[in-house]
Amino acid sequence: MRKRAHRIIAAGLASVLAVTAFAGTAWAYFTDQVRASGEKEVVFGYDYETEEKIEGTDKVIRIVNKGATEVMARVLIFGAGDADDQGRTAIYPGEGWRQQQSDEGTCFVYTLPLKPSGTDGDATTELRIKLTGAQGDEPEDFQVVVVGQVSPVAYNAAGTSWYGYNWTNPGQDQ
Repeated sequence: MRKRAHRIIAAGLASVLAVTAFAGTAWAYFTDQVRASGEKEVVFGYDYETEEKIEGTDKVIRIVNKGATEVMARVLIFGAGDADDQGRTAIYPGEGWRQQQSDEGTCFVYTLPLKPSGTDGDATTELRIKLTGAQGDEPEDFQVVVVGQVSPVAYNAAGTSWYGYNWTNPGQDQ
């Protein structure tokens, strides 16, 4: 009987020792969290609006800077000016717009930085998509999707803004 009691005590001590050995790592799992003390708001300072309006069979696009910092703008157009379009639309960019190669859609980059909201130069010139259509086509047969995007202005080593921000490879002037 005495041997049996020693075995039970030894097994109990081994169990306690094993639990204690593994409890350290399990306890660390629950105590390695760090809590922030205080908060700091990060404000990027840029905001924009893509304005689209229909004038007859034309879609007129403009990007307006609504933020407090200068931004560069681009517009991606889907359903106009691409191979699937088959010549049914014509795109007339206003001054400052330049077409850029893109796998995403027909891309136009505005080459001048948009000034902060409320100042002269806070909006792009118009980018007009004219629905020319084939004979018998109606304007409602077309679906032209426009996606406007902005990015904070990037400056080169000379301190001038990049006139054709390379959206596909930032850091390289075009």
